[in-house]
Parts: sequence; structure tokens; C-alpha cells
Amino acid sequence: MPAEPAVVVPPKVIRTTVAMWYALATFLTLHALFLWLRPEGIAEQLESRADVTAREAADYAADLVLENLLVTLFFGVMYCVFAYLVGRRRRWPRIALTVVGAVQLFLQLSAGFSPVGIVVLLLVLGGLIGLWLPSASRWLAGHDPVAA
Repeated sequence: MPAEPAVVVPPKVIRTTVAMWYALATFLTLHALFLWLRPEGIAEQLESRADVTAREAADYAADLVLENLLVTLFFGVMYCVFAYLVGRRRRWPRIALTVVGAVQLFLQLSAGFSPVGIVVLLLVLGGLIGLWLPSASRWLAGHDPVAA
């Protein structure tokens, strides 16, 4: 019988980085669900800022929370899939996470600074830094991360 390949435990930097991407996906999803459950808060803000009726604001808020939920779920799935693959020692998802993270930052920060935006910024930057550290690069290339 052929021998089974040895299970390689990722180094701490990879485990931490993968956890940050999972945390980002979880945080974004929980925030989107919170908005989904409370669209009246967005409708009230729209009414106070624009010359719209309560019904128009409520309809627009419902559309906004649905779009936000769908976009957030897309990003969350991408983060989880790519982070999982990085944890399995695949190199290409690192580039995908960099691109998806940059798009997420652009979208989040174009909406203005907020507490949610700051958390997203910190998690994306932490995840990206961890992915591109030399020890992570060595491990993803198939080498021992502490040697060199």
C-alpha cells in the first residue's frame, strides 16, 4: 500500500493569518445581518438627509440592505475559500486574497470612515501582512519557514 502523505501543520503565522480572514468574513456577515434586521435605521437616515417620503426611504433602505447582504456574502465566501486553500499550502490564493481584500478596502473606505470600516481595515491589513511575511512565503513555497 502506498504511504499516506504526512500532514503538515501550518506555522503560526499562517494559522493566525487564516484566522484573521475567517474573522473578517464572520464580522462582515454579522454586520450585514444586523443591518438586514434593522433597515428602519437606514430609512430614518435617508429621510433626514434627503427629500423623500417615509415609504420611498423604506423601499430604498430595503434594497440597500439586500444588496449589502449579497455583496457581503460574496466577499465572505471568497475570504473563507481562499483562506482555507492558503492553510492547505496553496500559493495562488494569496494573490486572490490580496485582490479581493484590496477591492473590499476600496468599497469600504469609499463609503467613508466608520467603526466598521476601521475593523475591516485592520483585519484586511493584518491578513495581508501575514500572507506576505517571509516565513509565510517560505512555507507556501514548500520550505521550512524557520530555516534560511
